[in-house]
Amino acid sequence: MADEQKKVTPPPEAPKAPEEEMTFTPEEINDGKGVAWLSYFGILVLIPLLSKKENKFCMAHAKQGLALFILEIIMWIICVIPYVGWVIGGILWIIVIVFIIMGMIQAFGGKFKKLPVIGDLAFKMFKF
Repeated sequence: MADEQKKVTPPPEAPKAPEEEMTFTPEEINDGKGVAWLSYFGILVLIPLLSKKENKFCMAHAKQGLALFILEIIMWIICVIPYVGWVIGGILWIIVIVFIIMGMIQAFGGKFKKLPVIGDLAFKMFKF
């Protein structure tokens, strides 16, 4: 009976890593959204990376665009594999095109939302 009265305490939660601040000033948004959309056009990601280094809004989009560009290069390599690579590459291309459209809409609208999977990876990989 004494065992029944003992309360089981759950283990303490691991401390969460602080997420990167995703708030932007209206000045940053207005200054960066003219260039931020270029982040989603492959090699053109270099334009916002090199021209708007101080703009947090532009850099947030550039991080995701750079991750998508790396994924595109990996897909080109996968597509070389006959049959299996064509199928996997085709599916990945559809996903990337959807992500590109999502990112461009966000950039044009002066908003930022992390893309599924790619957004988290981009912010872990790139700390500039």
